[in-house]
Amino acid sequence: LPMEKDDNFGRGINLQGNINAHFSRVLLQNNMESGLFASTFSPNRKIYLEASDFVVKETKPQNNNKYFGRGIGIQNNVNASLSRIFLDRNHDIGVSVNTSDAGTEIVLKASDIYVLNTKPQGSDENRGVGIMIVDDVNVELNRIMAEKNRESGIVLATNSSDKKLSVKANDIVVKNTMSKLSDQKWGTGIVVLNNVDLTMSRTLLEQNTRIGMILYTHDLESILNFDVSDIVVSNTQSDDRYKQWGNGIIIQENAKGGITNAKIDGNREMGIYLVSSIQNSPNVNFNNVIISNTRVRECYESNDPDVNCYYLPDIPFGHGLGIYNRSLATMNNVVIDNNQNGLQIKDGKVLAGKNCTLSDGKDDGGKVCLHLLNNETAINAFDLPDGYSIIDEIASDKTWYDGNELDFSGDPQPIPEPADPMNMIGGN
Repeated sequence: LPMEKDDNFGRGINLQGNINAHFSRVLLQNNMESGLFASTFSPNRKIYLEASDFVVKETKPQNNNKYFGRGIGIQNNVNASLSRIFLDRNHDIGVSVNTSDAGTEIVLKASDIYVLNTKPQGSDENRGVGIMIVDDVNVELNRIMAEKNRESGIVLATNSSDKKLSVKANDIVVKNTMSKLSDQKWGTGIVVLNNVDLTMSRTLLEQNTRIGMILYTHDLESILNFDVSDIVVSNTQSDDRYKQWGNGIIIQENAKGGITNAKIDGNREMGIYLVSSIQNSPNVNFNNVIISNTRVRECYESNDPDVNCYYLPDIPFGHGLGIYNRSLATMNNVVIDNNQNGLQIKDGKVLAGKNCTLSDGKDDGGKVCLHLLNNETAINAFDLPDGYSIIDEIASDKTWYDGNELDFSGDPQPIPEPADPMNMIGGN
């Protein structure tokens, strides 16, 4: 129950100070503010926490202001091991990990975590995030599933460039993330934001809303390094409010890394797009990637008179890969199949890789880096940087054109609207 003096809190387990705690086979249900909360509130203290075989469910916002209601909250100087945890119908954030005080750091190992049906906090109907990890944290995530949460399935972020988040993640599933209840926006599968080093393998992002995954730096001082392999991003839906977007992957600003062994299929508006205000960034190496069957945005094809695209309403989009505004992409064995524009480039560069093994479709055994097939337009490229020739770099003998309605167009066309997810991590 909450404290009588101010109607605050009501936590199930509350750990503060210098503590070494081990818990197993625990049910936390119908508590308030937090099911399990651990924080030192000081850089001079340390908590060691081991929690396994937990169920944390139906944590409610605290009575006085309707804030929080989180399943698990970990702050400041904590070494934590979480395993075999089931979280269901908590509020605000299922698992929240952040260093709110200067000079503190968290080390977290989490495995076999299932976060389901997180509800928004009661005060403003915002969030409902599955897992949020922010600022100076070193984390390993293994066998994580986030399903039917709101706003974001998983958020990995720093608030500023002087913080550093290091993430190793394996066997991640994020499905059916819904838009925020308050304004019907977002619903992203995974958000990776600002000064983050991310290594992620074996990931499924399915039926999320607005964006499957976004990798983004909000300020020019942050650098986001990523190595993503063995990923499927499919059937991302347009958002509930505008019926726009539905992008598979967005890589924006100062993000650098590689995507290897990926299938990006059946998303809306854009399969993958890179956009920036920084020269040659994002800088992404694509290796063994298939981008296919990108659908037009829902607002364009809707027959509902109340549904109208607010951004360029007469443009369907539905493109495979977009390289925009100073971005740089290198292609090693990329297949782009059945989109409007297979590859669209505006003021960006696309280069051929050095390890290309795709067949060129001929009997001479030639190899190419890029296979464009069954698109309305295979390549739409315009406003290219001075000194850059797409024909010389990739569009001639390093590409196989197969069954497209038009192989190449230099006509200027509209490009999608960039995203700004920074507001997702305010008020941790």
